[in-house]
Amino acid sequence: MSRRGRPDNFENCINRFLSDLVNKNVVSSLVKAFISCFSDVGKENYISIFERYSVQKLYEEFKCEKISGLLRRASLYIDDLFKEVKNIFDAVFLIKMELVSRLSIQTRDPMIPFDISIAWDPILNLPYIPSSSLKGVVRSYLLNIAKINKIDDISIYDLFGRGGRESSIGALVFFDAYPVACMNSLIEPEVITPHYKEAERKIDETSSSPVPIVFPTIASGTIFNTIIAIDYSMLETMYKNKSFDLRRLIDFVKENVIKALDVGVGAKTNLGYGRIRAMSQTEYV
Repeated sequence: MSRRGRPDNFENCINRFLSDLVNKNVVSSLVKAFISCFSDVGKENYISIFERYSVQKLYEEFKCEKISGLLRRASLYIDDLFKEVKNIFDAVFLIKMELVSRLSIQTRDPMIPFDISIAWDPILNLPYIPSSSLKGVVRSYLLNIAKINKIDDISIYDLFGRGGRESSIGALVFFDAYPVACMNSLIEPEVITPHYKEAERKIDETSSSPVPIVFPTIASGTIFNTIIAIDYSMLETMYKNKSFDLRRLIDFVKENVIKALDVGVGAKTNLGYGRIRAMSQTEYV
């Protein structure tokens, strides 16, 4: 059998690029492996084969005992950020939260060569939850589930900002959430099996050829830290120096953040993914 298409050569190639990932940039390593290992397997089903091997390597390389240094660095980063944010905003709280179910987040990251991707910070070299995802899920919960448009006289749109032609920032500031602890492995493989080639508008039972897609998820039991701040002075400016009960506003935000996270963050929440439970909170007012 020729070298081209031999799984053993392909696996060796993957191992060469995706070993010792704690000390490499994961995003760059995946891109290099995707380009360099092509000649070892050929064109047919290359992406699905690459994903299967690569996600398994992420699972192995991001065992919790291996990445303790990365997790500690993320925890210190959040702690330092919390100290700095306290000097800027009127009210700040740090939330420690636990993944109750697997998390699939930012599935279309163009920098990672997977059909179903994952949000990955190239600096801290860890998967994370983007601040935009946290802000979006809380905003959606308030407007679409809780049916809340105002807290006291403050519009939800002034808290979260507006889109479209009236685009504006809001008085609530969300920061990215980073993992600081995990149980077995930070990354767990998941599989879905599409049966039809929807992109080709071809749905035919007799000619369907299912190709499993293996993709990375963040494992349940992972602990994240994140920060949320309230720019009270912005609200005063918006409402012409009107006074608001800051304590009531803080409690409102914290309560509804907890409820929104329980509904789920990221992709596939209707299937139970991305459920998060707030564990503890540290406040600064």
